[in-house]
Amino acid sequence: MRLIHCHTLQLQEFHGSQTPAYAILSHTWQDEEVTFADFCRGAPSEAGAVPERWKKITQACKLALAQGYEYIWVDTCCIDKSSSAELTEAINSMYSWYAKSNKCFAYLCDFDLSSGSSDARQQFLSSRWFSRGWTLQELIAPEELEFYDSSWNFYGSKASLCTDIANKTGIDEGVLRTLGQDLLPSISVCQKMSWAASRETQRPEDVAYSLLGIFGVHMPLIYGEGTHAFVRLQKKIIKSTNDLTILAWRAPRDGIGEDKNQDYYGVLAPSPKYFAESRDIVLSQDLIYNPDFSITNKGLQTTTALPIIEDHPNESEGNHFDIVLNLHCHHHSRPQEPLGIYLGPIGGSVYGRMFADEMPIEIGRAGLPESLIFLSIKPNPYPVSKKHRAPDPGYNFEFGFTYRPATGKSIRVLSTYPEDRWDDFAFKAQDTFSFIGINIYRTFWQNTTADFVLACGFHPGFEPWVCVDREESDLWCAAMDRDHTRVREISQTRQGEKLTLENEIVLSIKLEFFSNRWIAADIYADQPQTPSLI
Repeated sequence: MRLIHCHTLQLQEFHGSQTPAYAILSHTWQDEEVTFADFCRGAPSEAGAVPERWKKITQACKLALAQGYEYIWVDTCCIDKSSSAELTEAINSMYSWYAKSNKCFAYLCDFDLSSGSSDARQQFLSSRWFSRGWTLQELIAPEELEFYDSSWNFYGSKASLCTDIANKTGIDEGVLRTLGQDLLPSISVCQKMSWAASRETQRPEDVAYSLLGIFGVHMPLIYGEGTHAFVRLQKKIIKSTNDLTILAWRAPRDGIGEDKNQDYYGVLAPSPKYFAESRDIVLSQDLIYNPDFSITNKGLQTTTALPIIEDHPNESEGNHFDIVLNLHCHHHSRPQEPLGIYLGPIGGSVYGRMFADEMPIEIGRAGLPESLIFLSIKPNPYPVSKKHRAPDPGYNFEFGFTYRPATGKSIRVLSTYPEDRWDDFAFKAQDTFSFIGINIYRTFWQNTTADFVLACGFHPGFEPWVCVDREESDLWCAAMDRDHTRVREISQTRQGEKLTLENEIVLSIKLEFFSNRWIAADIYADQPQTPSLI
């Protein structure tokens, strides 16, 4: 990094452990700032009058010297911005540079203690410094931070003004009172995003780039990509943590950028503004217990159960039901109310976010199987109305099995799972949004026996399915392990196949839809020469 030598106003470059103790300046840019090119042309001499635009630099150097520091870093002139490689390195390193500084001076050019204002506190908190994107990391990272007004009069330190700053910014006081980097990993992603919700940057890409250090990630700079930089940032964060609160945002209620209640949203937020109402959302459990999730070319992939909740009944439209993804978080004061987001099936195990101005309370359903799903990152233009929010979980699906063995053959049920869904001939699954049933059968013929497994189920986005396979098969092993995801994967690729058991009985299953959307699967046990009845 380059530092300004405070005595000579010359730039000097240092590497790693050779870097001396230094102060650092935090400020908002004004119309004329001293640049790296200005330093290359030569700083003003001590004998001559100091040009107006150099006064911020010279005053910062005097302050650093007065506190015992020979070097200071200033962003406007210590980075050669004509070099894209250097600019990328500097922005990715900036948080650590502020964190490693011995003292940070925050210069508030629009705050004047000598103005005679009766409420200096209000004037201080109204400074533009508190609304800029880059100054967020400059507030959190340094251990020692002092505030100065436009005439370089000392106003107070971060430690002494901690409560006022916390109330103004929404940043946890613990982060401000201690080293921010020590506490940041324990704070939910959505809460950290909320700190930037009301901040602005001159270039849209800097909304994302100014948050790199807060989240401990690095990424290349692509000026010209616009707001997509914030999407890239979220993808980087997802690669570094399984904190699902990155999805805990709400679309602004004035409908910024989206047509509410009409289209599926992507699950990533378009801007930090969407996290404005997430300031008090905290993690409900240690991240080690959260499901893993990752970015794929099909969307955000995770394995989870998808419980449902019943929406408020409407006399004209009837009851509505919604798929809810549990984000394993809650409002700080309401730990008994786990939060989630509404999802709608798009197809192929892909879901989009619905009604993104809402975050419902998730009500878990014990025993629901987990499923591999993908969450769409891009908005999908499939119109949905509140009246058709999601399929009614009362599918009336019922897997009823009848046994039709040929003469001299018989079939017997040995075990069934889940037992509370089985009533001697059918699985009852009307009140659930996804289901997997497993039965183990034994066939008898000519004093020989053979066991087989039958699996059936349904899931949002998939047609109901049923499959049979012999003992010790992949399906059998997955069923014995209660590996629902594997059972479903195998079954959905094997539907409609015939099966010949060791006692030479040929099994086949017929899946049909009946009135009221019932499903029946008939098990046929035939001799090998008998034509298939599927």
